Amino acid sequence: MLDRFPGHAELSQIVPDHLRPDLDLLELLAVVDRYLPSDISRPLPEGWYGHLHSIYVHYAAERGIPTMLMLVWLLVKVLFDFLRALRRLPPGPSEEKFLLHGAVAVVVAIMAAGFFELNLGDSEVLTMFLVVVGLGYAARDRALSLPQP
Repeated sequence: MLDRFPGHAELSQIVPDHLRPDLDLLELLAVVDRYLPSDISRPLPEGWYGHLHSIYVHYAAERGIPTMLMLVWLLVKVLFDFLRALRRLPPGPSEEKFLLHGAVAVVVAIMAAGFFELNLGDSEVLTMFLVVVGLGYAARDRALSLPQP
């Protein structure tokens, strides 16, 4: 845990202070030290400080608040699409129910872990997430095509 940025609350102040369309991540990381709490000893422990360890803070700081809001909208939309499809399925086990429950669990996990890690910044996590979302939408389409009870 020593290689993580301490003080998410203070780091979130970076967003309004440095919000510009031309902001570069390396430029942003150069000013991070100014936003760390005063009780954090300097120099920071050895480690890699290449991102802000929160998809929400990182996207808002690097790409702007509208980008972060679109990310949140996308994640919530996917979640609600899958939950709506689950409600349409008849009682009992089915492949669609299995896939949709799994997809909901993955989306919730990505959203929760995103508060503490730049999880969608890793290609293997992003690829897994996109595959699960694709499977979830395939199951949703099958669920919506079933006759209503």
